Amino acid sequence: MPQLYSAILHTSTPIYSIHTDSIQKSIYTRRLEGEIWIDSSYNIISVDSKKSLPLDIYKYFPKNTGIPIQNSYIFADGIFIVKKIDNSLSFQLRALHISQYGNPNDEDYIAKCPQVQSSTLNIIGVVGKTFDVHSDIKDYNPRSFELNTSIFDTRESPALYTVMCFIPQDTRFQNTPLPTSRAPVSIFGIIIGIHTPSNNIALLLSDIVFLSARNAIDFSTTTTDEELQDP
Repeated sequence: MPQLYSAILHTSTPIYSIHTDSIQKSIYTRRLEGEIWIDSSYNIISVDSKKSLPLDIYKYFPKNTGIPIQNSYIFADGIFIVKKIDNSLSFQLRALHISQYGNPNDEDYIAKCPQVQSSTLNIIGVVGKTFDVHSDIKDYNPRSFELNTSIFDTRESPALYTVMCFIPQDTRFQNTPLPTSRAPVSIFGIIIGIHTPSNNIALLLSDIVFLSARNAIDFSTTTTDEELQDP
């Protein structure tokens, strides 16, 4: 089994529909349909900055208590899982915490809701390929690297996926080196869309921590979905 890391998504979203996924004893699993809000203000040539991405949120609710109301606005964080099926991406959140803002039945509810915030991701993994290409045009083609991670998934074998990380072209990061391939790092960033050449989710870094290179693993051979499913 691959070494397990972590990926925590912080997001705010309206709840469009609620489904009963399964029932285990007195614990009810619900699937909430929401979205990942994208910050589309960055002009990176290789990133498709969609307005939002569909998100399935899974949460255990003991005895039907604490379930958000449909059409309500929630804040949620939890384990983030990306699955690639036939070149299509599926985004799932195993929610650790959900809080609902107000009551959607109240008058002027939407107007009272806080402004939707860009979704952020805190993820630990191993660096794959690095790209030290950039231009003089701000936010056009910044330096970037692949970050490979493996997340524990209670439903299946560990979920392995790749995130494309872009280093901002500003004074804060101008002296930050690209991490070396196979080095473990921890990053925090804003989700800015889909990296079109690789069809991986794209992040703009807000912070990066270089971890010890000891026990780094090689993801270079796990290139297909079938291989990723093998323990």
